[in-house]
Amino acid sequence: MGYIAGFLQWRRDAGAPPFDVGLPDSAQVAFTKGNPWGTGWRAFEISPEGDFAVYIADVGHTTMLWKRSLVDFTADPIPGTEGAYQLFLSPDGGDVAFVSGDRLKIVSLEEPGITTLSEVDRPYGGQWLTDGRLLLADSSGSHLSWIDTGNRAESGIRVSAGGCLLPSEVPGSDLVLCSGTQSFAMTGVKVADGTLRDLRVSSTTGGGAESSGIFGSAPRVIDDRYLLWVSIEGYLFAASFDRENLTLGTPVAVLRGLRREGLVGAGQYDVSQSGTLVYAPGGNMAAGRLVKAGGTGPASLLPFPAAAVVQFDITPDGGRLAVVEQEFEGQQLTVYDLNVGTKQRLLTAFSIREPRWSPNGGRLVFELMQRHGDDWVTATSSVFSPIRLDTIQEARFTPSHWFAEDLVLGSISWGGAAATDIGTRGDLVMVDLTRDPVLVDTLSFTEGLPSRATVSPDGAWVAYMFSGLGLEEIRLEPFPRTGPRYTISLDGGLDPLWLNENELVYRSGTTWWKIAVDENNSPPHGDPREWFSDPSFIDTWLRSQVQTPDGEIIYLQSIGRNTASFLRVVPNWVEQMKDRVDAANR
Repeated sequence: MGYIAGFLQWRRDAGAPPFDVGLPDSAQVAFTKGNPWGTGWRAFEISPEGDFAVYIADVGHTTMLWKRSLVDFTADPIPGTEGAYQLFLSPDGGDVAFVSGDRLKIVSLEEPGITTLSEVDRPYGGQWLTDGRLLLADSSGSHLSWIDTGNRAESGIRVSAGGCLLPSEVPGSDLVLCSGTQSFAMTGVKVADGTLRDLRVSSTTGGGAESSGIFGSAPRVIDDRYLLWVSIEGYLFAASFDRENLTLGTPVAVLRGLRREGLVGAGQYDVSQSGTLVYAPGGNMAAGRLVKAGGTGPASLLPFPAAAVVQFDITPDGGRLAVVEQEFEGQQLTVYDLNVGTKQRLLTAFSIREPRWSPNGGRLVFELMQRHGDDWVTATSSVFSPIRLDTIQEARFTPSHWFAEDLVLGSISWGGAAATDIGTRGDLVMVDLTRDPVLVDTLSFTEGLPSRATVSPDGAWVAYMFSGLGLEEIRLEPFPRTGPRYTISLDGGLDPLWLNENELVYRSGTTWWKIAVDENNSPPHGDPREWFSDPSFIDTWLRSQVQTPDGEIIYLQSIGRNTASFLRVVPNWVEQMKDRVDAANR
């Protein structure tokens, strides 16, 4: 113990340099493996004293929690934690909560045994609070819950439009800080009523006027008066923080080269109470290459540069690809002509969601927010000169499939109002773009939220994703509705697509599954058959794959590794960060 104490004291000295802590070859840190979407959360947390880390390890066909000392060479698995894909270290460093499947569990680092705390609906980030409760966000960002680890009591609030992911409590206040649900503007949620406010740079440091929002993710308060967050490029920023007004002083880039996960933007770093920083070097893992795959060999690269792709869709004839790319403080919609190799910049806006091609490949429909803070609208645009942008619906209608003439199938967005003039939140809605009002038919649901619907090529079936019963699943039913609904994914599923009129494909994590569909059978669908896997797959938050006319799929593939063999440790980092922030605000 004397050696360890002396080692720690040396590492905390102001002049102690950063150092790397290696991980076993058989148990490297896993950033994305094991989770149901194929995206990443923070894969490790460190103890209050900064003397060890608990991390999610890649072990064969599954994941497992490991404990790695930061003061010697010991690294050990934590039994009973197979399948873990999120973790939360207790404030005293004695226990770890983790999510495996649809269970939230707790394991002691001192004694053997696993306790199941509750069932959870695939939370998207959270925090073990100092009062013993676990704060969790649901996968849609529309609900925050608090679970008492002692008596298992649970409470929660619904979050207003805008959503909250990767939540972090502001100590001693009624606020939870959030990453937005694909809006890239950080917010604070009032626990009392679930309302959101943007974080802004104060007028006293921002040139006389408060900023229109701080673009980044994973905000976290340090020592009550500093805020850390991750920029879209993968830098760690810091600023002084006024929690009463949710305003910041002059932002300072305090670390470059931090690994940032996907579009939501979990940063792979943690800070101990003693001031030690531990992080995984890397960059923006939302940047990737579009590839085409059919399960018979390696995926082939499409002829486009790597980019932070948000959404994409291909025309029914395979001739054009629409791609939404994330830029700083906005997104750009570009159309690529695959036959002649040209590109056309169609639109720049704050956020563009779910572009879907018309059957003839001449127009696109999408959900649009022109500027940060504007209302969402549904719009169409031609791709031929002159380009014309038309608003067709001022409601949270998210298109999913433009399947015939001017008929579009979509859903009333989760973040929208509970009811609109064309349906209720969670409805599947079929609209006719030539009619006013646009409503044609509503497929109502009472127990959950359907989305990402797609109609079969012969128009006989509709398949869609369904959430709200503990996990996402794929459902199938006749179209228009003339018969029963069928659940066809046994262990959850995402992004259904029709490869042809008798074959459906969906994704679970980084594995794809096929299902045969034949109306002459009872039931009309077969069992899921594994098609192929790709551990380099990148989830783009909404629909993350499209089918091609030749029965293959297009998706985004990472240009970096999804594991790491070491973590970097920076002693006394918090004091260094404070000095830099204070100097910038003098």
